[in-house]
Amino acid sequence: MFKAAGGILRDSPSKGEIAMFRAAGTQFQMISMVASIAHLSDGPPHAVPYALTLLPASKRGKVDPCSIDYIANMAGGTADSSDCATRGSTHSPANGGCMGR
Repeated sequence: MFKAAGGILRDSPSKGEIAMFRAAGTQFQMISMVASIAHLSDGPPHAVPYALTLLPASKRGKVDPCSIDYIANMAGGTADSSDCATRGSTHSPANGGCMGR
């Protein structure tokens, strides 16, 4: 992945990473992260969490995978509508997903 990214990993996928994940057919699962804070100090903000919870994104109780194109589109990259997501996903172009309408 470092090689595909040009040696530096960033918060948005590079063109090389997008091509690598597209070629591999990688599917992603969006999550929400909830931090339960036990203590918040005065001065510069410093929080001490007592729990970190990861909640998977789902649609009607089912996992809703998305492709690298959805991730790239969310990050401001270029998505390819023919390869947007798995068939039947709410992120597919037919459902107004990653390419929108």
